[in-house]
Amino acid sequence: MLALKIWCHINKELDPPRGITCRSLLRPFCRDSHDWTTASFFSQRSYAVQADLETNIAPTFTNLPTTKSYVDKTPATTIMAVSVTDDNTGDLASLSTAIVTHSDKFDIASNSITTKASWTWAVGTYDVIVVVTDQCGNSATSTATIIIENSAPDISSLPSSSDLSEEVTSETNLKDLTVTDMQTYTCAINDVTPASGSANSSLSRRQGLQVYDINQRGPQQ
Repeated sequence: MLALKIWCHINKELDPPRGITCRSLLRPFCRDSHDWTTASFFSQRSYAVQADLETNIAPTFTNLPTTKSYVDKTPATTIMAVSVTDDNTGDLASLSTAIVTHSDKFDIASNSITTKASWTWAVGTYDVIVVVTDQCGNSATSTATIIIENSAPDISSLPSSSDLSEEVTSETNLKDLTVTDMQTYTCAINDVTPASGSANSSLSRRQGLQVYDINQRGPQQ
C-alpha cells in the first residue's frame, strides 16, 4: 500500500521535516499511478514527494466462524451481522463482503446475512462461506454454519373428550385432529385406555388431505 505527500518551501532550501504539506492523498491506494492534476499550482517553491510504503495484509472476521441454530417452524429473515476489520486502517472504508456457498438460499448486504425470499426454509445444515475483500484485492474467508432443526408436530385439538352411546354399532367420528408441522407428517393411535372392552378405535386420513379423523365403533349387537 502506498501513501504520498508533497512537501513545499517558499524560496528556501527544502527541508521536509519542517515543510508545509501542500498536497496529500486522502487515503492510501493500491494503484500504479495517481492523478495529481487537481492540486493547486504554486510558483517559486521547491517540492519533494514523500512516499510511505506500508505492507498490506488481508482483512479478518471478528465474529466468524460461528454456528446459528433455528427450528423449522419460524423462518428467520436476518441470520446475523458479520463483523470485519483490517489492520490497514486505510482499507476499512473499502471492505466488501460476499457469500461464496449457498448463495441461492442466503444473501449478504451491508454485512448482514439474510435468507432469500425465494427460498423455502428447510431442515438441514448449511455451511455458508463468507469472503471479505479489501481495495487491494486481499481477501479472507470464514464460515457461518446455519442449522435448521426438525421440530415435532403440534396437535392443537387435543386433549379432548367425546361421548359414544353403547347402542351405536357403526363407525362414528369422535374428533378431527388439528396438526401443524413444516414437514410432512403421519398420525397413528399410540394406545387406548382402558385396553379392555368391545369398542374399536381407528384413525383415518381423509382422501387427498393431510387431515386425520379419530373414529370408534361400538360393540357389535
